[in-house]
Amino acid sequence: MKRCYSPISSNKLDPYRLSFDPKCKRFLNSSDQATCQELAALIRPTMTIDFEKEIFAILPFVRDDRTHSLIIYQDYCSLLPQPPFPIIKQILLHFHFYEYALFKDTLYHLFSQSNIKRQYKIPCATSEYSLLPLTNATKKDTIWVNPGKIMTLSASGPQLFIELHNQFSFPCLVESRRLKQTMLISFLAHGIIKREHSYQLPRANTSLTEFLELSFSPLTNHLLEDLHFHDLPGKRGSFSLIYQDLYAEESQQKMRQK
Repeated sequence: MKRCYSPISSNKLDPYRLSFDPKCKRFLNSSDQATCQELAALIRPTMTIDFEKEIFAILPFVRDDRTHSLIIYQDYCSLLPQPPFPIIKQILLHFHFYEYALFKDTLYHLFSQSNIKRQYKIPCATSEYSLLPLTNATKKDTIWVNPGKIMTLSASGPQLFIELHNQFSFPCLVESRRLKQTMLISFLAHGIIKREHSYQLPRANTSLTEFLELSFSPLTNHLLEDLHFHDLPGKRGSFSLIYQDLYAEESQQKMRQK
């Protein structure tokens, strides 16, 4: 029977067209159904994240009564023995030495200064890409997805499905309108962090799609068609100043508590 994954040594996605159903806990394609137990036998857990590759999605995966994370890349995957949220914190620390709580509060400040409504779901954003939580960021069963790698959103009855650029797809419990709003916030966060760490800035009227170097998709183009570099909240340096102020304030509070 044809498997969704190639041998343990490579963890390649084969074929590309896969689906993940966290509710049913199984992977599907037209010719094969692999249970979580079968999948666990095909993928060898690793303790490291491939920071050199862009992450497409992080999916919670229950194995031996413990939450693991299946990290989806362009054409392969890895399985880490920890929930998604600790991985998100590692990503922020690796790229820019940001602590998640301070990172989140800094974005809150920048968005509020630009009259953007307070967001419940704050993404993880680096200068390379962003990842947004589909539900509460700290929950073990929260899926994180790269909005720049979402190709399409399609509905099957009341169920919404997310298909990525590598044709990996999975169901989403969030309604389409809310997901698109979160995607937009995630793109803005990505833009803020990329601007903060760019040596050379583009012209003010450069499209946000071009500045973020996003892969083409009708969905992304529609969301960002009227947004440009100058639409990003704050200025270059704004994020760092607010982050440093919050860090200093937090440090003083800790000192007073001793």
